[in-house]
Amino acid sequence: MFPVLVALAMLSAGPAPAEGLKVGLIGQGSAAQAQGRAFADFVHTATGQETTAAVFSEYDGLSDAVAQGQVDIAFMPPIALVRAQAKAKPRALLTVRRSGETTYRSVLIVPLSSKLRSLSDLAGASNLKAAWVDVSSSAGYIFPKAHLLQNHIDPAGIFNSQDFLGSHDAVCAAVAEAKVDVGAAFSDDGTSPAVHVTACGDRASGVRILSTSAKIPNDTLVVRAGLPDATRDAVSRAALALNSTPSGKEVLRSAFLADAFVPVVLADYISVKEALAAFKK
Repeated sequence: MFPVLVALAMLSAGPAPAEGLKVGLIGQGSAAQAQGRAFADFVHTATGQETTAAVFSEYDGLSDAVAQGQVDIAFMPPIALVRAQAKAKPRALLTVRRSGETTYRSVLIVPLSSKLRSLSDLAGASNLKAAWVDVSSSAGYIFPKAHLLQNHIDPAGIFNSQDFLGSHDAVCAAVAEAKVDVGAAFSDDGTSPAVHVTACGDRASGVRILSTSAKIPNDTLVVRAGLPDATRDAVSRAALALNSTPSGKEVLRSAFLADAFVPVVLADYISVKEALAAFKK
């Protein structure tokens, strides 16, 4: 079997090795390294080609690498995919299903004791403290901020501090302990409005949902423009085949943190484009 190598950090300039494939994903730390190894193993098994992996800490790094042909196959968050599509023509193959859903939501959360009960209350407030995850986080910053802007609420006008805490856990803790007035985290999407903040785990009982964003599509399996059709089709077939066996389900969990692969619904990405557009106004 060909070796699988996972490289952390940003890719340097230059094309992917001619003799093999390169996969890319977003993440940090040892968990992301393990996911990268599993992703590369999956692609090697599907194609028979030597496969290496790069783990990017920022969305723009991954979207640039796919657009420039430095990454052949990527597992991309929706923001990164839309940005890559604006630079080149990568092809979205399949999206993942998690907890029975292909979408999730961002939720604005407040401490359980907060007097804020609605966006109207938030619009009339001032000198509040906000906690976000990261500038590149869909649910932890981009969608919730866009949600405020789309509802004619200027974050700069109501928050006197906006801190990036680096993880959903940290935001949940800060809100639950009332160290900040408002935070943002992800929650599973369902047929009824979210009432439990998935990201907060045991801390969910200490927070209250103030408002919920538009639907956010799950991560997507993407190939760069110009990837040979045979390689693309082999990856797509192998990904769908994972749904039907116990060993495939394990690959889904380890490589894609998912339950299944399903067809991409392009309409789901309208909310992503609208969120990014809100930032430009």
